[in-house]
Amino acid sequence: MDSHVPVFKPRSRNVIQTILKNHFSDFEKRYDDHYADRYGKYRIIRIKQAVEKFIECGDYSKGIARIKCTNPECGYEYFRPFSCKSWYLCPSCNQKRLLLFSEHLSENVLLKLPHRQFVFTIPKLLRVYFKYDRNLFADVSKIIFSIMNDYYNEAANTAVKPGILVSYQSFGDLLRFNPHYHCLVLEGGIDETGSFHHIPIKDTVSLTEVFRRLVIKLFVDRGLLARGFALKILSWQHSGFSVDNSVPIPASSKKARVNLSQYIVRLPVSLQKILYARSNGTVLYKTKYNEYWQENIKLFKASDFIAELTMHIPPKHKHLGNPSDCTVLRAVFQQNKG
Repeated sequence: MDSHVPVFKPRSRNVIQTILKNHFSDFEKRYDDHYADRYGKYRIIRIKQAVEKFIECGDYSKGIARIKCTNPECGYEYFRPFSCKSWYLCPSCNQKRLLLFSEHLSENVLLKLPHRQFVFTIPKLLRVYFKYDRNLFADVSKIIFSIMNDYYNEAANTAVKPGILVSYQSFGDLLRFNPHYHCLVLEGGIDETGSFHHIPIKDTVSLTEVFRRLVIKLFVDRGLLARGFALKILSWQHSGFSVDNSVPIPASSKKARVNLSQYIVRLPVSLQKILYARSNGTVLYKTKYNEYWQENIKLFKASDFIAELTMHIPPKHKHLGNPSDCTVLRAVFQQNKG
């Protein structure tokens, strides 16, 4: 065999798999007494399903695929174990999904027109509700889409189709629960003739206020906030809601489209930031320095680390990304422009 032919090298068990393998049984036994009130009484069933699947990822004893080169002059073959496809928990599977997702967005969804990243942030007071009712992520995604759609149609003075991709993330630094939304937004919209109206948003103050009022209304309508307390929140000068649009995506920059597409579906943790001490069952997680929290290192007991990590596993059949007519918009635009 040619020495220059790439050879598949089986990956070893990563540090997250090792931590789960050694400590998940203890975490499961303690869940009802120590974690259920904070993370959800019935989530252990979903967590266990995901963890068991992830631990078996790359295990040859759980099934393999035989891969063989079709070139008669080569005939090289090897066996590869099945993957878990747990993109929310497995670094290996998530990396594959991340690359495929970003390539799909860059090549097939996002138009070669000016886009911008918008980040919608929820105040700490309301974040805990998302922990116990994951449907809120989808409800707020719809609010964000409606706000952006209404804005561009109003600003264009004609009916236009915007291009908006909304992706929620439940995590912040050091695995903290921090629900927020990353949106890749076409800066404007396309009318029925296929003409593009470029409408950059320079001031997000009004956008933030509309976002705040609609989210609080949602919480009141769902019975999560009393009307009187909701009015009190609306009176606060610093509401905790924010909308940031400081990151542009130039029409000519494929790299920017790819990088931001990868960023919005990244994993909650990085293997390079985890140090695991099996002798005393502790996990040291190190990340960049956070000015607000004034720290960049956190020491966990292994079971606490598992609790924080598995908190970000979404319910079954829930998706983080919502293309929101982007693919249809690309087809319409290309058809009209030939």
